Amino acid sequence: MVAPGFLSRTCPVELLLEIFKQLPSTQDALSFALTCRHINDVWCRNATSILLALWRRNSEFPAVEEALIAARMTKVVVEAEQADRLPPTDVRPGDFSINDGGAPTILELQSARALHHLARALSVAFCHHNVLLPTGRQWRVDNHGNQISGPLERTPEELSRMPEWSARVHKAIYRTMI
Repeated sequence: MVAPGFLSRTCPVELLLEIFKQLPSTQDALSFALTCRHINDVWCRNATSILLALWRRNSEFPAVEEALIAARMTKVVVEAEQADRLPPTDVRPGDFSINDGGAPTILELQSARALHHLARALSVAFCHHNVLLPTGRQWRVDNHGNQISGPLERTPEELSRMPEWSARVHKAIYRTMI
């Protein structure tokens, strides 16, 4: 039995980080962060590493590394255009990886998440290219944004394999952007 107030007052930061990283979803991590000031402090100081660990571990954000590389490379292009110059041509995607490009910032994760939403929309369009959206609503996604149902003759994989299909499609979309 844990002593009352242990997590909220004296729990080591390392233990809280491990708890955060084992939660099943981003929403659960956000909810946990709101339980007390001490836990919220840990969240605020470590949100990027917590989110990255969660997204890598579960299927909530397929191909997060590729999305981050695409977001970072997009930023380089946007900055070049804003400076009224051509973007560099001698860049390598590996230079923008987490290993070489450093830990992501919150803004980079937000950009990668925006690309994730675009990839979700495109994967739905791949499944149902002639369905009118959003009024058609003949498709449904699960809590992770994976296509899980629709007209059976139109799903590209069996329902049990749709998360795997979705991850492959997301990775291909990000690599195309890169």
